Amino acid sequence: MSVHFIEQILLVKENMNKSFYIPNLNGIRFLAAFVVILGHIELTRKWLGLDNLIDHGSSFFEKGGHLGVLLFFVLSGYLITLLLLKEKDKEGTVNYRWFIVRRALRIWPVYFLLVITVLFFIHGIDSFQSLDKVICFLLIAPNVSAAFFGGIKYISHLWSIGVEEQFYLIWPFCAKYFNEKVFVIAMLVIAVFLPIVPHVMDWLAIRVLDYSFLFKGVKSFLNYFLINAMAVGGLLAYIQFKKGDVIKKSIYKYGLVIIGFALWLFPLPGGLLSSYLYPVAFGLLIYSLSNLPKLFLFENSLISYLGKISYGLYCYHWLVVYFVIESVSNNSWVVYSLSILGTIALAMLSFELMEKNVLKFKSRFALIKT
Repeated sequence: MSVHFIEQILLVKENMNKSFYIPNLNGIRFLAAFVVILGHIELTRKWLGLDNLIDHGSSFFEKGGHLGVLLFFVLSGYLITLLLLKEKDKEGTVNYRWFIVRRALRIWPVYFLLVITVLFFIHGIDSFQSLDKVICFLLIAPNVSAAFFGGIKYISHLWSIGVEEQFYLIWPFCAKYFNEKVFVIAMLVIAVFLPIVPHVMDWLAIRVLDYSFLFKGVKSFLNYFLINAMAVGGLLAYIQFKKGDVIKKSIYKYGLVIIGFALWLFPLPGGLLSSYLYPVAFGLLIYSLSNLPKLFLFENSLISYLGKISYGLYCYHWLVVYFVIESVSNNSWVVYSLSILGTIALAMLSFELMEKNVLKFKSRFALIKT
């Protein structure tokens, strides 16, 4: 055993009693997952040709779920960047290998349990009629499948997990090898210019026909690869890390929270403006909530626990929704109650029987306890 490895173990033990926790964000995790579930209930009904609220003009049910995923992305950018900055400030560097191990311990067990169950036990031999999709999902690149080959029933929503995994490969590398100024510039460039690229690809596809397929492919990939949202979260994390709470008056913080939720409840039409507006609005919502005292709505024991199991809620919910609608009933009360309660039950079982045990190992690779 190397001296360096022993030193790292001692550093972990030294930090075990120093926990890094930001108030109110567990509640946001749950709300984001909950809204995704609501949106996917109505989307599933629409896809199955059943009566649904999307066809009746509900913009919240049409777009709220996607915005919930976008909120997850901004939150990931905020929390991961803040942790990386704290680790680099404390240790002088970022342990890239240990970061990847921590993320794998959190993401892989649920992801592979669900993907393998769906591919090999539910779809079975039918899965392999779309081998390109299967390979993408097994390589934790379902966003690549979504962009170029399409999704797979019950697990199409896992495209966002692919984006998260690719973000986890890129971000700690940048934090480790870029100095602070370059890291901030990189986040700014991603946040400002990445939303424009799909529109540029559209323009080029029309004018450079020989490479039209290439430009359309890049656009399709970037429509899912929304790390500009992570970059916005990262920039706000940098402000938090360097300046702390720069919005001093609580009235302004509550105002930003209200604006963020209002935009979520009453979504605006899509387009380039929304590509900038929503990551910034959600970033300010997260930043404000993280600098407010613990709020009962987000920090009571029930919501806090549901936030803790939100990853399972997100991953398992579409399997439950399809089962209820296709095999039980399409009555709205039955669909909503059984889909929500069934998803919570499945996520609880997953967390208590599997995830909690795996997460015990995660702390062994954490220089900052979360």
